[in-house]
Amino acid sequence: MSGGRAPHSRRADTRSDPHGLTRRERDVLELLAKGHRDADIAAILFIRPKTVSNHVSAILTKLGVQNRTQAAAAHTPRRETAQ
Repeated sequence: MSGGRAPHSRRADTRSDPHGLTRRERDVLELLAKGHRDADIAAILFIRPKTVSNHVSAILTKLGVQNRTQAAAAHTPRRETAQ
């Protein structure tokens, strides 16, 4: 296998996520939900902004949402209110 990457199973990577997000997509979504912009996310994860944009597009599709705000809201766990 060339390219310098260790082989890993994408299926195993997405199996733990109910929406089929990869580990990296979950990383991007976590930062997106915290309000970071693509350039910030790219710097934090040491990837190109275009790669972040590609991940965001995949996240929106997999979550079935229209925009980043909806993706962040879908990611944020809802808190139960005491009654």
